[in-house]
Amino acid sequence: MDPFRISRRDVWAVGWRGWRGRLRSSGVLLPLALGLGMLAAGGWWYWDAQAFARRAVVAEATVEKAEAPYRLDREDGPPILAYHGTVRYTAAGRPVTARIRLGTCERGPCARLAPGARLAVAYDPEAVGRARRVPPGGLSAAPNPAMLLLAGLGVLFVAAAVHSLFSFSEPAP
Repeated sequence: MDPFRISRRDVWAVGWRGWRGRLRSSGVLLPLALGLGMLAAGGWWYWDAQAFARRAVVAEATVEKAEAPYRLDREDGPPILAYHGTVRYTAAGRPVTARIRLGTCERGPCARLAPGARLAVAYDPEAVGRARRVPPGGLSAAPNPAMLLLAGLGVLFVAAAVHSLFSFSEPAP
């Protein structure tokens, strides 16, 4: 008895014959759309962060108003406290006021910045109201872990869509 053999032509014929139907199915279109959307969002987020880090100008700012902390509760640990406030700095010779995150803390008492405190901020010269606090080590060009997670999930969704598109099983009659 001869073993069952499949030629390349048969495999491609099965694959090409069912492409239109497979492409229209939600098993391909939904993961493909989600994956491409996640990849685009992660790429745009990374590109925007890199562009800000390249263009940013560092200036000294004064805290005008410190807001009450925003508490983020977690199930697996202590809550995170995020502090925001309004700062004033000089950009291109004119005073600018912006609301930025002043700091975050997880454990123990947080060192809050009082009004009148001085700190370093980085702002975008093309949009002087867009600013963020400069960390002690300076601005980092490293990608945010959330960016990597978003792009990684996008890759998984696109891979699932491609696998579904190229699976050569024929539907049962």
